[in-house]
Amino acid sequence: MLSVYQHTAFYPLIDLLERTVLQFERQDSLAQKLTKVEGFLVERSMPLAETVPLFCSLLSIPLGAEYLPLDTPAEQQKLQTMRALMTIPLRRAEKQPVMLIFEDLHWIDPTTLEYLNMLVDAIPNAPILAMFTCRPDFQSPWTYHPSVTLLDVKRLPSAAAPG
Repeated sequence: MLSVYQHTAFYPLIDLLERTVLQFERQDSLAQKLTKVEGFLVERSMPLAETVPLFCSLLSIPLGAEYLPLDTPAEQQKLQTMRALMTIPLRRAEKQPVMLIFEDLHWIDPTTLEYLNMLVDAIPNAPILAMFTCRPDFQSPWTYHPSVTLLDVKRLPSAAAPG
C-alpha cells in the first residue's frame, strides 16, 4: 500500500475486495459489479437488503433500484460496514482455518486500523491467524493484547538480499 492512501478509509480492504475477492475487471459495468457484490454476499449468507448498500457505498457502486440507500449517520454506517467486513473472515473460519496478512501497517489509514482492532479482539474465538507487518516506527495498539505475539525481524544483511 502506498502512503498516498494513508488517508483513504478502508483502502486496503477496498483494494482486496475489488482486485482479488470480487475480481472486478476494467470493462465491468456498474451493473456487473453490483451483481458480483450480490453474489459474494449471497455466498456468505449475508442479508442483501442490509449489506448491499454498505458494500456499494464502500466500493463506490451506485445502488440498484431494488435497494434503499443508507439513511444512517456516517459514524453508524462506518460501524455497520466494519461489522459486515468482520463477518467475512469469521464465516470463512467456520468452514476452514483462515490466515490473514496485512502488510505495511505503518501506512494504514485510521479507519482500517479501527477495523483491525475489532478483528484482533474477535479472532481469539475463531481459527484465524492474522499476520501484520510494519516498520519499527509503527506504534502497535496490540502490544499488550493477550492473543498477540510481536516479533522483531531484523533487516537482512546486504549480502543475503537478492541483487
